[in-house]
Amino acid sequence: MPNRFIRPLKFLAVSLCMSLSSIAPTQAAERTIIGVDISGSSTFTTEQHSADEAARYVSDYVLGLESMPHDLMLVSLGDAGLAQRAVDVRVTLSNRRATSPRRMGPQFGSYLSAIPGLMASGQLEEDGSTSLLSFLRSLEPVCGSSNTPGDTRVMLFTDGIEWSDEVQGRGFLDGHVSLPAPTRPFLDGCAVEMHGLGQLRADRNAAGLEERLIPVWRDWLTAAGADEVKVTGSFFNF
Repeated sequence: MPNRFIRPLKFLAVSLCMSLSSIAPTQAAERTIIGVDISGSSTFTTEQHSADEAARYVSDYVLGLESMPHDLMLVSLGDAGLAQRAVDVRVTLSNRRATSPRRMGPQFGSYLSAIPGLMASGQLEEDGSTSLLSFLRSLEPVCGSSNTPGDTRVMLFTDGIEWSDEVQGRGFLDGHVSLPAPTRPFLDGCAVEMHGLGQLRADRNAAGLEERLIPVWRDWLTAAGADEVKVTGSFFNF
């Protein structure tokens, strides 16, 4: 992570370098985990409009949070199992001014808006693959700790292309390979949103992807036990 991206986070007392495997419940009754896809096909890395739309959505969402404290995390989706992720931010929202939703909503939005510029300048590098399945499975302890449905919300900004050791990416992209069925309802306790499915960089062929991927992921998340499922495509429909 480039220094100029980290410094303002340190100034706001945001804890950095939290690996995905260490995501765990704290004393906060509610939490939101935001994941952004920075793989080579993701428009969130190259197209400012996509990044700005995600930023606006996240900012408005955080501004609307009322129950405090609330754990808020922003991590990048990419190579599974990395000890340190390119984008990795965490803060516990409170009624204090420095960590209030009013302060942190625009701040988290600005982090998302900054990604294309950081990519273009070489200060942030794209991940070589995207393992959405590994990311989602790693959330089982967090989802299981929720006291009531919706205590934990997982919000993913991704093109929806699983490209990992588990799923052959080209085959999945072409529709010849399916996602493996969930073996248990490990997302029980979490509400899950996925936005941007089928939206690929302008130099990639996205014909028909949105129509195919939205029901695929909606059915998969439902089968995995998510309390609430929301999946949108290239025009977001926030």
